Amino acid sequence: MPTAYTDLLNTALDNLAATLQTMSPPIPIVTDPRNIQSACAFINAPTFTTPLLKNKRIQLTFPIQLIVPSPFNLDAQRKLLNMAAQLLGANVAITEGRPSSIEIGGALYPCYELIVNMEASSL
Repeated sequence: MPTAYTDLLNTALDNLAATLQTMSPPIPIVTDPRNIQSACAFINAPTFTTPLLKNKRIQLTFPIQLIVPSPFNLDAQRKLLNMAAQLLGANVAITEGRPSSIEIGGALYPCYELIVNMEASSL
């Protein structure tokens, strides 16, 4: 049974995943790399800063990889762009996106990386 983490960083990850899971039509949202599947959005580990240096309020940057099955062709590109457009319509602050690839089990898959910024507070 997985441990229920309730700290500031894990709560931010859970909140982001919950927000993205409300999209329609749904995209599978994955937070554990062991569960990556084709045609999903993988929320990777965030970077963060503490602008006030008191560690009570932090700014997080989450990379989200949108993944579709190979091959690298126009069909994959259009599916990735469609998934990116869906996330742009979600209630999250996407600040950038770029095409990429991701290796899963020794195979390369087309991917689009989106950067989501958010703030979390323990106040």
